Amino acid sequence: MLQNSSRVRKNYITALIIGVLLLLWLGSGFIQADNNSADTDQSDKLSSPKEALTAVRVATLTAEDYPLVLSVAGRSEANRTLELRAQVTGHIVNLPIAEGQSIKHRDTICKLSADDKHERLREATSALTLAQLEYDAALRLKNKGLQSATAIAKAELDLQTAKANVKRQQLDINHLSMKAPFDGVLEQLLVEVGDFLQPGDVCAQLLDLDPLVVSAQVSEAEISRVSIGQTVSAKLFGVPDAVVGKVSAVHYNSDPTTRTFRVEIELPNADKALRSGLSTMLSIHLTSIEAHRLPASILILDDAGGLGVRTLDSDARVKFVPVTLVGDDIDHIWVTGLPERTDIITVGQYYVSEGEQVIATVAESPAASH
Repeated sequence: MLQNSSRVRKNYITALIIGVLLLLWLGSGFIQADNNSADTDQSDKLSSPKEALTAVRVATLTAEDYPLVLSVAGRSEANRTLELRAQVTGHIVNLPIAEGQSIKHRDTICKLSADDKHERLREATSALTLAQLEYDAALRLKNKGLQSATAIAKAELDLQTAKANVKRQQLDINHLSMKAPFDGVLEQLLVEVGDFLQPGDVCAQLLDLDPLVVSAQVSEAEISRVSIGQTVSAKLFGVPDAVVGKVSAVHYNSDPTTRTFRVEIELPNADKALRSGLSTMLSIHLTSIEAHRLPASILILDDAGGLGVRTLDSDARVKFVPVTLVGDDIDHIWVTGLPERTDIITVGQYYVSEGEQVIATVAESPAASH
């Protein structure tokens, strides 16, 4: 009985030891698993890559010469407008050129009746002949001592008066044909055949259209940039092609109401194709400046609403650079404010911020790709 009890106690102790060892073994497994998990977490932390950088596309732009252009509205007008006036009396007997026709220098515009002017000329010529004979006779008598100085002086005065009368009568006959003093256009006839004119009465209005003048009003803020000789492109209403001319006059007295200054541009018009009174848009070419040409889509606004572009520095970090718009053409704009050679973000500029480092790939020049 005692022997059986001893054997049972021994088995119980053996089972207890095995249970403790099993618990220790299982415990060591959990510890190892925890250590492995900790090691794995630490390894993941050490091997995790840095935060991903934003990818953008960048193009390198170089400044170019950009001719500044001042655009103003103007109106064409004749270089000269002349009212052709009669210098002698007479009736209109002929109007050889119709209104609106081109005219040449010395063309007859209005022809007056001669009336008795040719008879007056013959009379004056005869009086001149007589005065010349009397003067010659007086000189011969003077040489013989038979003529006084007073008589000689009177004979000479009569001779000069007779010469002046012949010249005046000849001029009256010449003035019967009222001639154009320049090449141009007969704009308007103000008389009809049969009308009687006196000296000073207007026969016709003539226009000198070559060169054609375009006048414009330039503001006081811009007038200092305009000077004589600058090239101007003029687009006249109804004329398909622009006409190139030059600034011919810059006035110094401003209009008291508008505070603007009159500027005149001369346009070549030998064929009289350009008319007076046309609305005209003028592009006055000023001095050139250094500017960058780029598409408007590249522009962004800063927090204050300022216009600019985003560029990259040598460390591939984003920088906002303010720009000033100075002009545009069909597909691009021109801006100033950038360094001569600049790396500009062309794609992704809306998704990066000041000072952010990015990954940049080279893009085609935006000025060339549009």
